[in-house]
Amino acid sequence: MLAEFQAGAQQRSQNFRRARFDKKVNSFFEILHQEYATIRLPNPADIAQMLDRT
Repeated sequence: MLAEFQAGAQQRSQNFRRARFDKKVNSFFEILHQEYATIRLPNPADIAQMLDRT
């Protein structure tokens, strides 16, 4: 029974390896990059014009 627990713990420990962490973090930032790369930024001149009207 102890050997089974040890084997299970060894398998679960693979979830906490540095390479897996790096892969997950890089994947997260790639998703953010894809989302924000498509956002159209406002024209600064338009913003200045809107502020001048107030």
